Amino acid sequence: MREPSLERSKAIGGAIRAAMRLGRLALPEGLHCADLLVASQRFLRDADGEHSHGVVTLEILISEAQP
Repeated sequence: MREPSLERSKAIGGAIRAAMRLGRLALPEGLHCADLLVASQRFLRDADGEHSHGVVTLEILISEAQP
């Protein structure tokens, strides 16, 4: 979709951040998500000047669940 700004890309990045606050990450049995955060977000224009995209980098600390 053509977009004259980064507004939609940033809205999607914000939705990712909001979803992370809603609850715990679902992992296979025996694993536990000890920490989860957005390490960085970048929003870029494509060379054609008509499209944009975003890169959201997550850092996740996973440990074995305690019995």
